[in-house]
Order: sequence, then C-alpha cells, then structure tokens
Amino acid sequence: MDHPVARTDTVWIPMSDGTRLAATLWRPDGAGPVPAILEIVPYRRRDVTWARDATIHPRLAAAGFACLRVDMRGSGDSEGLLSDSVKVTAGADTEECIAWIAARDWCDGQVGMVGISWGGANVIFTAARRPPALKAAVACCFSHDTYQFGMFYRGGAILNRVFGWATTVTALNARPPDPDVVDDWRGVWRERLSDLTPQLDGFLRNQSRGPYWDNRLIRDWSKVDIPLWLAWGQHDPMFANAAADLLPRLHAPWQAWLTPSMHRYPHQSLPGPSFDAVGEWIAFFGRVFAGQPAFDRPGEVRAFRREGMPPGPMPHPETEGTWVAAPALAQAWDVRTLTPADVDGGIAAGVDGGEVMPWCAFATGPELPAEQTPADAEATVWDWPVDAPLDLLGRPVADLSVVPDAPVAQLALRLMDVDPSGRATRIGFGVASLNRADSDRTPRALVPGEAVRVSVPLDVTAYRLRRGHVLRLSATTGHWPQVWPAPAPVRLRVDGVLRLPVASGTPIAPPPPPPPNLPTGRVEVTPPRRTREVDAGPPARVTVRDDMGTWRIEDHGMTFATVQHEDWTVVPADPTTATARVLIEWRHAKGPMDARVVVEAYLQGDADAFASRCTVHATDGGGDVHRDVFESVIPREWN
Repeated sequence: MDHPVARTDTVWIPMSDGTRLAATLWRPDGAGPVPAILEIVPYRRRDVTWARDATIHPRLAAAGFACLRVDMRGSGDSEGLLSDSVKVTAGADTEECIAWIAARDWCDGQVGMVGISWGGANVIFTAARRPPALKAAVACCFSHDTYQFGMFYRGGAILNRVFGWATTVTALNARPPDPDVVDDWRGVWRERLSDLTPQLDGFLRNQSRGPYWDNRLIRDWSKVDIPLWLAWGQHDPMFANAAADLLPRLHAPWQAWLTPSMHRYPHQSLPGPSFDAVGEWIAFFGRVFAGQPAFDRPGEVRAFRREGMPPGPMPHPETEGTWVAAPALAQAWDVRTLTPADVDGGIAAGVDGGEVMPWCAFATGPELPAEQTPADAEATVWDWPVDAPLDLLGRPVADLSVVPDAPVAQLALRLMDVDPSGRATRIGFGVASLNRADSDRTPRALVPGEAVRVSVPLDVTAYRLRRGHVLRLSATTGHWPQVWPAPAPVRLRVDGVLRLPVASGTPIAPPPPPPPNLPTGRVEVTPPRRTREVDAGPPARVTVRDDMGTWRIEDHGMTFATVQHEDWTVVPADPTTATARVLIEWRHAKGPMDARVVVEAYLQGDADAFASRCTVHATDGGGDVHRDVFESVIPREWN
C-alpha cells in the first residue's frame, strides 16, 4: 500500500564535534515509527543528484520507509571541510547519522542504507563498522579495495581517470552551498576554497599499495554480517571487477546482479535493459525489517548475459541477451594456449577504447569502446574459432610468462568477439604493470631478458559468443589514453594461457521494468551534448567536449551547468610526450548567487617524474572570489 509522502527539505544532523550535516527527509505521512533508509554522498542533494534522488527516495517513503539523503561533511550544504576523498573516513559520521536516525520518534530503531559509487563503498565500509541499528544495505557500482578496483590503478598501472577524477573532485569541493539553506554561504564558500588542495597529489604520490590505500580496504570480512543487495554494471568494469574478488569473501547473506549498464543505478541502466531495482529494494528491506530471510536463494548471481552486441561508442537503449541465475561466478575454466609471440607496439591502442568509467551522467554520448579492428593494426593477436556457443560468466584471466627488453614495462590485453564480417566487439580489458608482478606494494626494476610471471585478470562479464564467431585476445604495450604509458618503448616476448570462466547459468524471467516517466523535478534549460574526436596522428590525440547542459530545479529555483573539456596527446614512439589537460567549469545561479568555478589541470611525465599544474578560479557575479595555482613534481615509481 502506497502512503502519501511528506518531504522536509533540510534537516540538520549534529555530529559529536559540533559539525552539522544537511539532509533531505522523506517520510510516509501519517505512519507511526517506521524503519529508515540512509544515503550519504558528497555530491550535492539540492542540485547534482536531485533528479536521481527523486526516482528513489519518494518511492521508498511511499512504501513505508523514512528516507534521508545526506550531504557528506564539507559538501553541498553540510558544514565542515572535505579534503582528500580517499584518506577521509566518513565512517564515523555515517555511524553517528545512523544512531541519530534510529533515535528519532519517527523511526522504529531499524536503519538500512543505499548507495552507488562512493556511496556504495561507504555502505560496505560502514557495514564493517557494525553500527547496531544498521540491519541491511544496498550497494551498487562500488569497490571494496580502492587501489585494485576503481578509477586510479589497475594491475599497478596508472589509469588516466586518476587525473580526470582528481580534477573533477577538486572542482566538486570548490562549490558554494545553497544560499536558501546556508545564510553565510559566501563565508562557507571562501572557507572551502581556502582549504582546497588538488586531489591528484594524494592519488599520484601513492603509485603502489600502501597505508594511503589501505585506508579504503576491508581486511576482516566476518565483520560484514548484514544482508546485502549488490549490483554492478558490465559496462562499468573498473568497479564491476570487484565482484569477482568480493563475493567469495562474504559471510553475510547476499544477492548480486550483473547488469548490462554503465556506472548507474540498475533502474536507470544504460545500455538497457533497466529493471525496477527500487521495487526489489522495497521487497528486500521489507523482509529484513520484518525479521524474515532476506532472500529465497542467498548467494545467487543474477546476470544479463549479452549476446550479439554490435560494437560502437554509443550505448544502446536495449541490449540483446538473456537474464540468467547462477550460484556463483563460474568456477570451471576453458583454457586456451597462447603461441609464443612478440608484443612491441600499440601504445595508443585505446584511442577507440571509450571511457574508463562510462556513465553518461546527463545525456547519452560516445563513451563505450568503438569497433576494435583498427586498434589491432599494431597489436599481437591470438584467434580461436567458436565452433559452438560459448557462454562466459565471471572474470577471464591470462596467466603469462613475459620477457621484457627494458626495465619498465606494462602489458595491455583486450578480449574480443569478432563476428563473421570482421567487426570486433570488446568483451573485456586488462592491464598490468610488470614491475608489480611480484608485489603491488614493492615494485622493482625489470631485468631485460629475464622472464616475469604475471596474471592479468580481464573484465568480469556475462557474455555468449555465437557459433561462427572468433574469440580474439589482443596484446599491446600500452593503452593510451586510458592508461599512462611506460616511459620508453618496449618489446615483450609473451606466452602462456588464457583461462575463460565458462558457465551458462539458468535462464530466468526478466525482472520487471521501472515505472515510466517518474517526475524528477529537474528542467532542461539548454541541452547537453558530448563529442569525442580521435586523431590517429602521430601524435595520437583524443579530444572530449562534454557540455552537460544547463538545468533548473523546479522546487527551489537553483540553476546549474557543467562543462568539461579533455585533451589527451602522445607520440607513440616517445611515451614521454604524453600530456593530459582537463578543464571543468561549474555554474550555480540562485537569488543573490551567480557562482562560477573553473578548475584547469595539466599533467605530463618524463622518464623520472610527473609534473602537474592546477589552477582554480572562482567568481561571483563576475567578480573574483578566489584564485590559486598548485604545481607539483611527483617521482615515478617504476611506472
């Protein structure tokens, strides 16, 4: 039975140090004490996530739950300061929020959590802290190990998203609160700007696993003892790969979904099909809060097995395939032998490789891998004809012996489905810093001519290759612009095996679609538009122009806009020519506020170090509020 929903636009939650966090509260109107559901993220509830929140929390409240969407400390309208997004531990604040919520007279003492991305990680880390009132949680598109599964490093190699995301977070932290909520919004804004430091320094000064990254790593999984509803998107592999590592570690009841999506909640899946994930959560929380088993079949993976997916950078509204269920990711392996071969090129093989974390935040754009045949021009390939349908469910792994001819090297792999016409669709990707093959904590120089044993996991997938197609593994010595290249060209002698996780699963009925046309309360003022241009060069150059549009929030009149420009350039014969530039501009206008924040960052690297420069310029009504320039030289650590 749906309840009428009462919304309180701003509730202040006090922390023990006197800081107050701002929250929006939705409650089933007229209901007695009810269970509550918390979402806490640093992404601004009054504008950036307003439309997404509107598809989740009102529905949960109508189903009988009180819901709070909290701005994390130092973000949105909350007090305090947000510095390094990895080192900062929001766990203590989240615990205090849960205790405060459980003590309200409108709450029956039971609390759940939902979250995606940073919010999903916070769900898992909070669960490991075992706050007494936390009874169940939903986590989507997240990582439990930020160094190994995320936007920063992969196989010890530097993902260039580390630079793009560092610039994004710096710009996020530089924005003012809502003047309708915070009277001294200019003072708070200036305090945030004065505290601002570029996020890249922390990310890039820690190129190997160590204390910095251990802050975002769960060591004792027995502490996570609440039921978990989990989901990852197969087109969001940097996070989805965490599933293969996390699921076998869980002791608590869980159910996991592998959707066809990018970095999005499943009810907003792109590519589709999407499904009514919020309806699933209503049933899940309802069972747990009523003291019933969370799942009929705990420990089950429900995956959308893709099939016949045409290559192309634009996400399709619907993907051909079948929903299947399996008791776990595949434990059986189809082993393919790699004939020994040299790999000595393809540093810029990623120019048609799409985004490291595709998500189409405000509009559909070219963010997925394009047709991959051109990238194989300088690659070493191994082909295997598909004589019968081949079903994959899990994470393929290449176990290799690699002989380098230089002291620093990386190896990038792409797994592909080649159709009878010769078009190649990328199924998965993997990369490894060979200098970290022995340990991701203590990299070492390679000895030219000496073999290195390395396992290179590729992306988690649920995929069917059709009879008559070809399974292809392609190898290159880099993957610009997704991966920062090693400082000099290298030749590798590669042999070994490719292990494929084979499992068909049991076909299941498709989950119901989400309700159509849910109101979001966000009005388009100017349309978003994204372009991605590739110049094969040399130099090889990828240019991204992402105008995310101008939007107005109907309820309170905030207008906001975002523009992001990216330029990635390298001469493949000389990897030290690699340069990256990212410019982000945010605008917020409301009443007395006409705020503009521009953050521009530049990164280049020679054989020994990275050099970065970041400028921040904030204005209000055209007048200067803050200017700053940050420059750093960061040594390379065998990377």
